[in-house]
Amino acid sequence: MPASQAGVASAVAATARQFGSALGVAILGGLLTTRLGPSTDPHLLSNATHLPWAFLCLDGLAVAAVALVTTRRRPRDDQEHGAPSATPLPGTRIAGR
Repeated sequence: MPASQAGVASAVAATARQFGSALGVAILGGLLTTRLGPSTDPHLLSNATHLPWAFLCLDGLAVAAVALVTTRRRPRDDQEHGAPSATPLPGTRIAGR
């Protein structure tokens, strides 16, 4: 990513994180209240949390799988990052040759 677009990338990542958090809370809360219903029994609350926890674990595994599939190592262009050139200067002797 070019340095000139770093701010945009940061804003998109922060927005996606906030949106994902809000959506996750809404989904897990909906699953919990659907399973619990109008009851306030503590034992039912404990049992009602099993489905949201299972959903959360499966979602985490899905995100990890997508991350493994979609990310890969990219070769760095060292010249762009200010690294010295790999081409020897004229008249330079290279060891072992």
